[in-house]
Amino acid sequence: MSRAVVVSLAVSLAACGEGGGDLPGATSGPGGAGGGGQRGGVSEGGAASSGGSSGGGVATGDGGSAVGEGRSDGGGATGTGGPSDAGSGADGGGSADSGTPGSPTGCVGHVTWPAPDAGTWYTVHFLLVDLQTDAGVADATIALCPSDAGTSCANPSAQADNYSDSSGAATLTGPASTGGLDGFLQITASDYVPLLGYFPAVDNVAFYGASPTIRVAMIATTPTFQEMEAQVGSFSSSRGHVLFTVTDCGGRPLAGVTVACSLSDASSTTAYEMGGMLSTSATATDASGRGLLVNVEPGVGTLTATLKGSGPMSRIDVAVRAAAVTEVALPPTPL
Repeated sequence: MSRAVVVSLAVSLAACGEGGGDLPGATSGPGGAGGGGQRGGVSEGGAASSGGSSGGGVATGDGGSAVGEGRSDGGGATGTGGPSDAGSGADGGGSADSGTPGSPTGCVGHVTWPAPDAGTWYTVHFLLVDLQTDAGVADATIALCPSDAGTSCANPSAQADNYSDSSGAATLTGPASTGGLDGFLQITASDYVPLLGYFPAVDNVAFYGASPTIRVAMIATTPTFQEMEAQVGSFSSSRGHVLFTVTDCGGRPLAGVTVACSLSDASSTTAYEMGGMLSTSATATDASGRGLLVNVEPGVGTLTATLKGSGPMSRIDVAVRAAAVTEVALPPTPL
């Protein structure tokens, strides 16, 4: 390989409201309103660093740039319990300290997402970038597929106003649900693998008080897809693949988490990022929080993130399509 490709879900909030502390629509976890807990709508005792959290980024093994700069206002008040690394060791193992007030995972089991008012529509801004080069992906189409559409998107409920521009920017307005936009995204561009996107709560303005910008990594068919195959094995054209980034209550990538899909079978493979490379021998996320499910049976299934040595922290229903990649943000969710 010419360079190591780090699989990532590049999602960041460029607009998250003003200042730090509790966000609109948030509820307090067991540690009380200590600041920090933006992702998943729960304020928690854990701290959010002044530079903001990445929420998953794009990195390259040759020292390329990281995508996902987090909160543009640099906000996030420090709570009573500062951030700490969840898990250690080569396999990203160790306990993530679920449910402990003030811990990075203290909100797990206490997350609630407020329902939007009937008829609410959200306006969401996107920035599409190449996974490997970080360049903007122009002329891409973005459609919002209804949540009951299965794996197809024959009748989108909304589409972006225009194709993405030369910087990769585009805007979409669509119906709201408790988890953000009602449905999943379908993003297509010439020379890129078709993408289905799930960004729960990230695009929910009831949480953030402003229309967010969601930064999404697109995977070029050449050379990126081939380089990923060299790390995890052949991709079947009759199967789909799921990229994910697991984050804690403050939006930071989380180590020591296993991710499984109900659609996986004996032909499927799970790989976690370890030291900048995908590893099929790793047993949980490392500090990047990232991984890839390879050759998943097409259909609609449930993606579950489980804290190692503890219990489930996230559950999201996702569509998997043959010869496509489903990208998923996995913050703590209602269980």
